[in-house]
Amino acid sequence: MALVVLALVLGAVFVWRANDTLHRNITVDDQLLPTQGQSVETRPPGTDGSGDDPSGDGTSAPSGTAAPTAGDGGADEAAPAPDATSDTAAPTAGDGGADEAAPAPDATSGYTYLKDTNGDGEPDDRATATVQPPQDAEDKARNPSRGAEGARNVLIVGQDNAQSDGVTRSDVMILAHMNAAGDQVTLVHFPRDLWVPIPGHGQHKLNWAWANGGAPLLVQTFQGVLDVPVDDVVITDFDSFSSTVDALGGVTVHNPQPSPKFPAETLRLESGSEALAFVRERKTLALGDMGRGERQMAVLSGVFDAATSASVAGNPNRVQAILDASTRNVRVSPGLSVGEIRRIGTDFVTGRGDVTYRTAPWAGIGWSPDGRQSIVVPDWAGIRALGEKVRTDTL
Repeated sequence: MALVVLALVLGAVFVWRANDTLHRNITVDDQLLPTQGQSVETRPPGTDGSGDDPSGDGTSAPSGTAAPTAGDGGADEAAPAPDATSDTAAPTAGDGGADEAAPAPDATSGYTYLKDTNGDGEPDDRATATVQPPQDAEDKARNPSRGAEGARNVLIVGQDNAQSDGVTRSDVMILAHMNAAGDQVTLVHFPRDLWVPIPGHGQHKLNWAWANGGAPLLVQTFQGVLDVPVDDVVITDFDSFSSTVDALGGVTVHNPQPSPKFPAETLRLESGSEALAFVRERKTLALGDMGRGERQMAVLSGVFDAATSASVAGNPNRVQAILDASTRNVRVSPGLSVGEIRRIGTDFVTGRGDVTYRTAPWAGIGWSPDGRQSIVVPDWAGIRALGEKVRTDTL
């Protein structure tokens, strides 16, 4: 969200204090992108924020805890391990031995997952399906195909606040594709529980890459998943998000995922804290992590509308306040200079630009091969088709 809000605010009206604010708030970080063709080192054991938490976000239940109750949609709680008759355990290659340890899967090996057949949050160890990730994911992670001349792909990461272990986690991951003509940005939300190949580390949830290798490993993961180059990175946090909504005076959203607190209707979120509660809610949503992603995109749309409204664009003091709020704690890769962001923003607020929203293709909600983690199962054919459209600038 940081890039879009930043671009809109910068282009909305010239504020003489803008450059000072930007240079004070934004950090240019040359460590956000990986070196092309090289592996990314992960953090030492014990510092990745995962530990016994299968999700890597510190919210899983202890081992042996019962599966989430109906409608809970808990993406991070532990489910019972499959029993000895389950067909999800892979025998050791070549010998069929049922009780010997299988080798860890590589990033491109197919896997069998447990299906949640009726959407109640319970895995069914009698219902399984097999998924085959792209065979070239490991290579494309480090050497993606070239994109269209003039187009740009920016990975936007919304990180949570540091946990007790000192590690932040990527709760929001969006790929922003800016077309070569400069008049279209497509924001593609990728759920954090998407089960994907992590370069050099087998298959995990998407947010595992950030927790264990930071922005460079997450960039390589996106490149391998989509076979597209990631040109730049923007990192923001939830404090910046909350402050931005406060500065806007609230946002209006069309809620796509109802819950007891937020019905499925047009809502007015009056404060940053209320908006934060709205986008972080998960366990009361029927689609769990996917439902939360839909809400996040709904808030992005609301922020876009509020930031481009006449009441904001015509008030330099409000623009300055929003600019200050939205750029706090923001880090960007070197390719995103202040001048470049101003150019993008000017195009959009003068009517040359449009923003569309979508979610990465997914096949359903299931359970990881070990039966312990609720995951979002990728639709690999759809994801690679999306990647081709991004790469060829035909979205």
